[in-house]
Amino acid sequence: MRAGQNPESLFRACLKNACAAPSTAIRLMAGLIIALVLAGPAIAAPQMLVLLESGGRLPLQCAEARCVVELAAMCLQPERRMPLAGRHYRTTDMDAITVAGFDETGTAVRRRLPVGARLTALRSHTAVRLEISAVWLGQNFAALQGVAVQGGAILEPVVIAGDAKPMTRAETRQVKDRAVSLARGAFAGNPGSVLTARVSNYLINALPKGKTVQPGALETAWRNALARIPANAEDLSTTRFLVNYCQYSADNGLAASLQSCLQGRQDRALEDLHQDYINALGTGS
Repeated sequence: MRAGQNPESLFRACLKNACAAPSTAIRLMAGLIIALVLAGPAIAAPQMLVLLESGGRLPLQCAEARCVVELAAMCLQPERRMPLAGRHYRTTDMDAITVAGFDETGTAVRRRLPVGARLTALRSHTAVRLEISAVWLGQNFAALQGVAVQGGAILEPVVIAGDAKPMTRAETRQVKDRAVSLARGAFAGNPGSVLTARVSNYLINALPKGKTVQPGALETAWRNALARIPANAEDLSTTRFLVNYCQYSADNGLAASLQSCLQGRQDRALEDLHQDYINALGTGS
C-alpha cells in the first residue's frame, strides 16, 4: 500500500474489482482488516515535522471559501511512522507561520494563523497543506501577499483517539532541543537541495492547477520566485534544469502534469536533506 492510501477504500475496491473471485480465506482476511480499520487503528502517533523556511511569501490559491498553500516539510523523528495523508498537525510556535498583506489604507499587515486554520499531511512527511478561511482573510486583509514560514517551524500531530502512543510533552521538548538544530545544519549544508525544494514549492503554489501550463505563466512564476528566494548561480542553474525537465515531461506525456513533476522534484530534494539529517542524528554531531 502506498503512503496516503486509505486502507478501507483499498480493500473495498479489491473485493469489488481486482479480487472478483477471491478465495474464502482472502475474503475473511480482507473483512478482518476492514473491521480493524473501521474500529480505529491502534498505532502510534506519526512523527513530528519541521517546515522548510519559505525564503519568501508563498501565494495562496482560493476556492469555495478556502484558501490553500502547500508547505515543504521534513521528518524529525525517523523512529516514528510517517503520517498518512490527511493527518492533522499543529504548529508548536504560533509565530512560525504568518500571513502577510495590506489593509485598506495600504499599510503592511502581518497576522498569525487563525484558530480555524488547518494543517494536514499531504504527501507523507515531505508536504503539508495549510487551509485558511477566505472569510478570515477578507476580514484582515484588503490585499494578500502570501504565507511566510520561518526557519525551524515545528509541527506536531494532533492527538486522536486511535493513537496507541501519543506524543508527550517531554518528547516534544526533546525533539525541539536537539533535532531542530541538526535539521538546520542539514539545510545549511545542502544549499542546492534547499533551493530546488524552495523554488519547486513556490512554483507549485503559484502556477494554475491543470495538466498544461502556458510557458508565459511558468516564466512569470519563475521570475517571481527568484525575486523572493536568494540563490547563487550554480545552484540556480541546476534548479532551472529540473524545472525545464518537468515542463518537457508534462508537455510530452512523461508526467501527469507540471505540478506533479515539480512535487516529485521537491520531495526528492527534501529526501536528500532528510538523509543528511539522519546522518547527523546518527553521529550525534
